[in-house]
Amino acid sequence: MYHLKIYCSFRVMRSQNIRFVLVLATLSLAGICAAQIYWVRAAFNQEQDHFHREVNAALNQVANEFYAYNKVIHPETNPIRQLAGNYYVVMVNSPIDANLLDNLLKKTFAKRDLNTDFEYGIYDCDTKCMVFDEYVKSGTVPMLERMNRLPVWDKSNYYFGVYFPNKELYLLNRMEIWIFTTLVMLVVILFFGYTLFVILKQKRLSEIQKDFISNMTHEFKTPISTIEVASKVLQQP
Repeated sequence: MYHLKIYCSFRVMRSQNIRFVLVLATLSLAGICAAQIYWVRAAFNQEQDHFHREVNAALNQVANEFYAYNKVIHPETNPIRQLAGNYYVVMVNSPIDANLLDNLLKKTFAKRDLNTDFEYGIYDCDTKCMVFDEYVKSGTVPMLERMNRLPVWDKSNYYFGVYFPNKELYLLNRMEIWIFTTLVMLVVILFFGYTLFVILKQKRLSEIQKDFISNMTHEFKTPISTIEVASKVLQQP
C-alpha cells in the first residue's frame, strides 16, 4: 500500500511537470507568432509607404517632362492626387500625347524599379471621358485584374490616371525574407504540434502499460499468497 501511494504521487508530479512544460512552450510559440505578425505588418506598411513615395516621385518627373515639352508653367500645388490605394491622377494643364506618355511612364517606372503591371488612361476635357486606355505588363508579375473603365476625376483639367492592379502582390514579392521566416515559423509550429501529439500518445500508452503491469502483479499476488499459506498449513504436523 505504501509503495502504491508513492507511485501515485510520482505520477501526479510527472503529469504536472509535463503540463507546465506544455503550457510554457505554447505561450512561447504564441508570443513568437504575435511578434512575427507585428513585424510582417510593419514591413508591409513600410513597403507600401516606399511604393507610394516612388510612384509619386516617378509621376512628378513625368509631369515635369510634360510641362517642359508643352512649355506650361509648373503649378504651385502638387499635381498628383491619390484617389485610391492603387490609383493616381496627374494634372498636366495641356493636351496629352499618348505615345509620349507611354514612353515616359515606362522609362520612369523602370528607372525607379517599379516592375509591376499598370494601366493608364488620358482624360479629355472636351469629351469629359477617358479617351485612351492602355495596359502595360511588366513581365515579372502575373496579371490579376484589369479595370473595365478607369474612374473619372471630377476636375476640369487635362490629366492622366495610372492604376496598379497587382500592387499587393508586388509588395509581397518584395518581402521575400519575411515570407521565408513566416514559413519557417509555420514549420516549427507544425513540428511542435506533432511532437506534442507523440509525447501525449506515448505518455498515455506508458500509463496504460504501467497500470496493466500493476494490476497483473496484484492479481498474481493473491493466489501466490493463498498457496503460500496453504503450503505452510500443510507443513504443520
